[in-house]
Amino acid sequence: LALAWPDRVKDAAPGLDWSTASTWEFASLDSEAFPAVELARRAGAAGGTAPAVFNAANAVAVEQVLRGRTPFLAIVDTIALVLDEHLTSPVGGIRQEASSLTVDAVLHADRWARQRAAELLESRHGAGQTEETLDQGAQ
Repeated sequence: LALAWPDRVKDAAPGLDWSTASTWEFASLDSEAFPAVELARRAGAAGGTAPAVFNAANAVAVEQVLRGRTPFLAIVDTIALVLDEHLTSPVGGIRQEASSLTVDAVLHADRWARQRAAELLESRHGAGQTEETLDQGAQ
């Protein structure tokens, strides 16, 4: 399980024996159980700077969860709010269509989304931003 990484969760699931035949079954994705997947699809379909905004908001929210400053379920809510704001009323003209996309536009959108996610988390959960998270987008 990813939440325990790099440690293993004892008895979470049996080990996989690659030397024996196995049957794998795939089911349709449960969008209600995994709402972030639909948000990622929306960002990808929108194109332009939207995927960078999704990624930046996710990075900030996940860091705050890992630091114990905000609840796990705030991740998806934060991504949704930042992405919706970006797609419906781009601030400062940062929303760029794929045909005119530049590295500067992507970096600008990333910085905006990190700052906006941090503001939302602070106002909703008191999860203050860290310079480390905000600066990661500039790398």
